[in-house]
Amino acid sequence: MTAVQQNYGEKFLVQFEDFANYNAFELLAKYCTTHLVFNDDIQGTAAVDLVGLVAALNLLGGTLVDHIFLFLGVGQVGTGIVKLIALEMSKQHIFPVFGFGLVISDAIRVHDEMLLVAYVSIERVEALVGQVTKEHLAKGMIYPPFTNIKKISAHIAAKVATKAYELGVATHLPRPENLVKYAESCMYTPTY
Repeated sequence: MTAVQQNYGEKFLVQFEDFANYNAFELLAKYCTTHLVFNDDIQGTAAVDLVGLVAALNLLGGTLVDHIFLFLGVGQVGTGIVKLIALEMSKQHIFPVFGFGLVISDAIRVHDEMLLVAYVSIERVEALVGQVTKEHLAKGMIYPPFTNIKKISAHIAAKVATKAYELGVATHLPRPENLVKYAESCMYTPTY
Protein backbone atom coordinates (compact mmCIF):
# COMPACT_ATOMS: atom_id res chain seq x y z
CA MET A 1 0.00 0.00 0.00
CA THR A 2 2.86 2.35 0.77
CA ALA A 3 4.46 1.65 -2.61
CA VAL A 4 1.22 2.35 -4.44
CA GLN A 5 0.78 5.59 -2.53
CA GLN A 6 4.37 6.62 -3.27
CA ASN A 7 3.87 5.96 -6.99
CA TYR A 8 0.36 7.39 -7.41
CA GLY A 9 -0.05 9.85 -4.55
CA GLU A 10 -3.35 10.25 -2.74
CA LYS A 11 -5.59 9.84 -5.78
CA PHE A 12 -6.12 6.11 -6.07
CA LEU A 13 -8.89 3.88 -4.78
CA VAL A 14 -8.17 0.38 -3.53
CA GLN A 15 -11.13 -1.96 -3.44
CA PHE A 16 -10.47 -4.97 -1.24
CA GLU A 17 -12.36 -7.88 -2.81
CA ASP A 18 -13.02 -11.42 -1.58
CA PHE A 19 -10.66 -11.37 1.40
CA ALA A 20 -11.40 -13.71 4.29
CA ASN A 21 -13.69 -12.12 6.86
CA TYR A 22 -10.97 -11.57 9.46
CA ASN A 23 -8.53 -10.09 6.94
CA ALA A 24 -11.14 -7.89 5.29
CA PHE A 25 -12.07 -6.06 8.48
CA GLU A 26 -8.44 -5.84 9.56
CA LEU A 27 -7.35 -4.34 6.22
CA LEU A 28 -10.12 -1.74 6.32
CA ALA A 29 -9.27 -0.78 9.89
CA LYS A 30 -5.56 -0.61 9.15
CA TYR A 31 -5.74 1.56 6.02
CA CYS A 32 -8.95 3.60 6.24
CA THR A 33 -7.22 6.60 7.83
CA THR A 34 -4.22 6.66 5.50
CA HIS A 35 -5.53 5.43 2.13
CA LEU A 36 -8.68 5.59 0.01
CA VAL A 37 -9.96 2.03 0.57
CA PHE A 38 -13.31 0.29 0.26
CA ASN A 39 -14.61 -3.27 0.60
CA ASP A 40 -17.71 -3.84 -1.48
CA ASP A 41 -18.49 -7.17 0.21
CA ILE A 42 -18.66 -5.53 3.62
CA GLN A 43 -19.78 -2.01 2.84
CA GLY A 44 -21.53 -1.95 -0.54
CA THR A 45 -23.54 -5.17 -0.62
CA ALA A 46 -24.79 -4.64 2.91
CA ALA A 47 -26.00 -1.16 2.08
CA VAL A 48 -27.88 -2.30 -1.01
CA ASP A 49 -29.49 -5.10 0.99
CA LEU A 50 -30.59 -2.62 3.63
CA VAL A 51 -32.26 -0.45 0.99
CA GLY A 52 -34.09 -3.58 -0.21
CA LEU A 53 -35.24 -4.41 3.30
CA VAL A 54 -36.52 -0.89 3.88
CA ALA A 55 -38.32 -0.95 0.52
CA ALA A 56 -39.83 -4.35 1.38
CA LEU A 57 -41.47 -2.74 4.40
CA ASN A 58 -43.98 -1.29 1.90
CA LEU A 59 -45.17 -4.86 1.34
CA LEU A 60 -44.70 -6.17 4.88
CA GLY A 61 -45.62 -3.16 6.97
CA GLY A 62 -44.00 -2.08 10.20
CA THR A 63 -40.43 -1.00 10.77
CA LEU A 64 -37.17 -2.92 10.73
CA VAL A 65 -37.41 -3.32 14.49
CA ASP A 66 -40.73 -5.15 14.07
CA HIS A 67 -39.15 -7.96 12.05
CA ILE A 68 -36.78 -10.82 12.75
CA PHE A 69 -33.91 -11.44 10.33
CA LEU A 70 -32.07 -14.71 9.82
CA PHE A 71 -28.62 -14.74 8.26
CA LEU A 72 -27.45 -18.15 7.20
CA GLY A 73 -23.75 -18.85 6.75
CA VAL A 74 -20.71 -16.85 7.66
CA GLY A 75 -18.77 -14.22 5.84
CA GLN A 76 -18.16 -10.55 5.53
CA VAL A 77 -21.29 -9.87 3.47
CA GLY A 78 -23.57 -11.17 6.23
CA THR A 79 -21.57 -9.39 8.90
CA GLY A 80 -21.77 -6.12 6.99
CA ILE A 81 -25.52 -6.48 6.50
CA VAL A 82 -26.09 -7.16 10.19
CA LYS A 83 -24.05 -4.09 11.17
CA LEU A 84 -25.93 -1.79 8.80
CA ILE A 85 -29.34 -3.12 9.81
CA ALA A 86 -28.42 -2.58 13.45
CA LEU A 87 -27.21 0.94 12.63
CA GLU A 88 -30.41 1.75 10.76
CA MET A 89 -32.55 0.30 13.55
CA SER A 90 -30.77 2.44 16.11
CA LYS A 91 -31.69 5.52 14.08
CA GLN A 92 -35.18 4.19 13.30
CA HIS A 93 -35.45 5.69 10.19
CA ILE A 94 -24.30 0.52 -4.83
CA PHE A 95 -20.59 0.11 -5.18
CA PRO A 96 -19.92 1.63 -8.67
CA VAL A 97 -21.96 4.69 -7.79
CA PHE A 98 -20.18 5.12 -4.46
CA GLY A 99 -16.85 4.93 -6.28
CA PHE A 100 -18.12 7.46 -8.82
CA GLY A 101 -18.83 9.90 -6.00
CA LEU A 102 -15.27 9.43 -4.78
CA VAL A 103 -13.93 10.04 -8.28
CA ILE A 104 -15.87 13.23 -9.04
CA SER A 105 -14.76 14.76 -5.73
CA ASP A 106 -11.20 13.38 -5.94
CA ALA A 107 -11.65 12.14 -2.37
CA ILE A 108 -8.51 10.91 -0.64
CA ARG A 109 -10.24 8.93 2.16
CA VAL A 110 -13.45 6.96 2.69
CA HIS A 111 -15.34 7.83 5.86
CA ASP A 112 -18.29 5.90 7.25
CA GLU A 113 -20.38 9.06 6.94
CA MET A 114 -19.85 8.93 3.18
CA LEU A 115 -21.16 5.36 3.07
CA LEU A 116 -24.18 6.32 5.13
CA VAL A 117 -24.97 9.23 2.82
CA ALA A 118 -24.56 7.02 -0.23
CA TYR A 119 -26.53 4.03 0.89
CA VAL A 120 -28.30 4.35 4.18
CA SER A 121 -29.37 7.94 4.78
CA ILE A 122 -33.10 8.25 5.21
CA GLU A 123 -33.22 10.71 2.30
CA ARG A 124 -31.44 8.19 0.08
CA VAL A 125 -33.66 5.32 1.14
CA GLU A 126 -36.80 7.41 0.68
CA ALA A 127 -35.61 8.58 -2.73
CA LEU A 128 -35.05 5.02 -3.89
CA VAL A 129 -38.19 3.65 -2.31
CA GLY A 130 -40.15 6.54 -3.83
CA GLN A 131 -39.17 5.38 -7.30
CA VAL A 132 -40.78 2.00 -6.73
CA THR A 133 -44.44 2.39 -7.73
CA LYS A 134 -47.41 0.37 -6.51
CA GLU A 135 -47.30 -1.44 -9.86
CA HIS A 136 -43.68 -2.43 -9.23
CA LEU A 137 -44.55 -3.64 -5.73
CA ALA A 138 -47.46 -5.67 -7.13
CA LYS A 139 -44.91 -7.44 -9.34
CA GLY A 140 -42.70 -8.08 -6.31
CA MET A 141 -40.12 -5.43 -7.24
CA ILE A 142 -38.57 -3.73 -4.21
CA TYR A 143 -35.85 -1.83 -6.12
CA PRO A 144 -36.35 0.90 -8.73
CA PRO A 145 -36.33 -0.25 -12.35
CA PHE A 146 -32.97 -0.39 -14.08
CA THR A 147 -34.11 2.24 -16.58
CA ASN A 148 -33.63 4.89 -13.86
CA ILE A 149 -30.05 3.86 -13.10
CA LYS A 150 -28.24 6.90 -14.57
CA LYS A 151 -30.47 9.41 -12.77
CA ILE A 152 -30.19 7.53 -9.49
CA SER A 153 -26.43 7.12 -9.92
CA ALA A 154 -25.85 10.83 -10.51
CA HIS A 155 -27.79 11.77 -7.37
CA ILE A 156 -26.00 9.21 -5.20
CA ALA A 157 -22.58 10.18 -6.54
CA ALA A 158 -23.39 13.84 -5.83
CA LYS A 159 -24.35 12.97 -2.24
CA VAL A 160 -21.08 11.07 -1.74
CA ALA A 161 -19.12 13.97 -3.24
CA THR A 162 -20.98 16.50 -1.07
CA LYS A 163 -20.06 14.55 2.05
CA ALA A 164 -16.43 14.28 0.87
CA TYR A 165 -16.31 18.08 0.55
CA GLU A 166 -17.93 18.53 3.98
CA LEU A 167 -15.36 16.19 5.55
CA GLY A 168 -12.46 17.96 3.86
CA VAL A 169 -11.26 14.89 1.93
CA ALA A 170 -12.29 16.11 -1.55
CA THR A 171 -9.46 17.53 -3.64
CA HIS A 172 -11.34 18.41 -6.86
CA LEU A 173 -11.28 22.18 -6.53
CA PRO A 174 -13.05 24.38 -6.97
CA ARG A 175 -16.11 22.42 -5.94
CA PRO A 176 -18.61 22.22 -8.82
CA GLU A 177 -21.64 24.39 -8.15
CA ASN A 178 -24.13 21.64 -9.08
CA LEU A 179 -22.71 18.22 -8.22
CA VAL A 180 -25.59 16.31 -9.82
CA LYS A 181 -25.04 18.05 -13.16
CA TYR A 182 -21.29 17.59 -12.79
CA ALA A 183 -21.77 13.86 -12.11
CA GLU A 184 -24.00 13.57 -15.17
CA SER A 185 -21.36 15.33 -17.30
CA CYS A 186 -18.73 12.82 -16.16
CA MET A 187 -20.84 9.78 -17.05
CA TYR A 188 -20.05 7.67 -20.05
CA THR A 189 -22.84 7.72 -22.60
CA PRO A 190 -22.68 4.83 -25.07
CA THR A 191 -24.18 6.75 -27.99
CA TYR A 192 -22.88 6.15 -31.48
